[in-house]
Amino acid sequence: MPFRTIQALSSALAVAGTVLLAGSAEAAKIYATDVVYYDNNDTSVAGYRQVLTNALGSPELTVDSSNGYSGNKDFLSLGLGGRAVFDFGQLFSGDVTVWETTWGYRANQSSYDERVDIYYGNFSDITDWKTLSEDLSQWVEAGEILNVADNAYNTASGATNAGEAPEGVFSHVLLVDKSVTRGDGFDVNAIAVNGVDSQAVPEPASILGLAMLGAVGTTGWRKRKAA
Repeated sequence: MPFRTIQALSSALAVAGTVLLAGSAEAAKIYATDVVYYDNNDTSVAGYRQVLTNALGSPELTVDSSNGYSGNKDFLSLGLGGRAVFDFGQLFSGDVTVWETTWGYRANQSSYDERVDIYYGNFSDITDWKTLSEDLSQWVEAGEILNVADNAYNTASGATNAGEAPEGVFSHVLLVDKSVTRGDGFDVNAIAVNGVDSQAVPEPASILGLAMLGAVGTTGWRKRKAA
């Protein structure tokens, strides 16, 4: 399916998002089931930090007061300026929650200023994820999460982009590393979204009808730092 067509369909779903979700039940929180694309931007990353499955499923947290979480190796390092696209096995809506792993004592975390920009997309039958992940015009901007300031690192709650998630239903999340310090970028321990029942999605003919409305686009969301 051409990117422009995909973008139009995603816009249409965003237009109808509030109506669709109001009349259907949301599924439970679901975790990533696949990393469909990963690029560490040529950052030097240790082998165990590049294992894609480390970012799948529920977060693995290791709390050890003697070494400040350093025993936890269950995460995927994005690399400085790197990126990854996550699939959840079904459509979702609303906030995204991210768990990050940063080694060291809590008092020293400020020296590891790791962060990611978040983007939502609604795609199917994609074969060139590299091109798509680099063309941010095909995605909806959905805020930023910082490892320390937003309490994303090694906590049971993780951090969400509350207040920054666009309306609508989506299929994938793109994380783009924006870390401004040494190391190998944001370390994704887990990522979760709110699944949406398939009944919340209109039939293709209805989607095309919504696309013709053209009254609401997916641009204009102002990026704000997650609280």
